[in-house]
Amino acid sequence: MVITFCGHREIEDPIAVERRILDLLQQYAVADVQFYLGGYGQFDRLALSACQKFKSVNNGARLCFVTPYLSEKYLRSVADSDVYEEIIVPQRAFDGRYSIIRRNRWMVDNCDFLIAYVQRCWGGAYKTLQYALKVNKKVVNIASEW
Repeated sequence: MVITFCGHREIEDPIAVERRILDLLQQYAVADVQFYLGGYGQFDRLALSACQKFKSVNNGARLCFVTPYLSEKYLRSVADSDVYEEIIVPQRAFDGRYSIIRRNRWMVDNCDFLIAYVQRCWGGAYKTLQYALKVNKKVVNIASEW
């Protein structure tokens, strides 16, 4: 099982959002789950923290960073962080203006479940959520619960 995430750069109630992410992981994730993480903004940091907490009691879980960029310097900086078990470089090269958008679509295409925090109807998180719905992925939008 692969779970991925998309959300806004800034979050109104980070403690509640992280708690909800962890609740969803405990509800839906299997022991050998892979988490595809993007590493940008507050929501991504909360998702990473929740995944780390889940992993602390589920050794089979894997934290995977999906890179939007192919530059050696960028990849080395991520690899040196010791946070992720794996750095995934999607088959198609994404360097360029729309790298993050293309990477986000790749993450949706290759996941089983998307956990989102999308409050606004514009921006990258919104576009990623809409794409996931269009391709019939299982989605929970935490922001719509409040």
